[in-house]
Amino acid sequence: MTTATFTPRFEPLPPKTRRLRATPVDYQQIAATVCATPGEWALVWLTDTPHQAASIAHRINTRQVKTLNPRGVFQAKSRTVYLDDGRQECRVYVKYLGQPARVAS
Repeated sequence: MTTATFTPRFEPLPPKTRRLRATPVDYQQIAATVCATPGEWALVWLTDTPHQAASIAHRINTRQVKTLNPRGVFQAKSRTVYLDDGRQECRVYVKYLGQPARVAS
């Protein structure tokens, strides 16, 4: 096995790249939009870290978001997409599954 060598060189420090900032999640808007088309996946949130996207999806799936609970049942998934310029975009998709089944007493 050969080891590649790297020769140090001097060059100007590149500027910091701007990260995609996650915007606050507007669950009211998500609910209104997604409930209008049950069963269809909607892209509802973008961030640049997989952890943030997975955390939002988890909160929706475990019904921790009180704003969504009265509206019915939602399913969320997070996906990381690699863009042509090398950046990654972490996305949250949500779909509305409808009202939960009522248990007859």
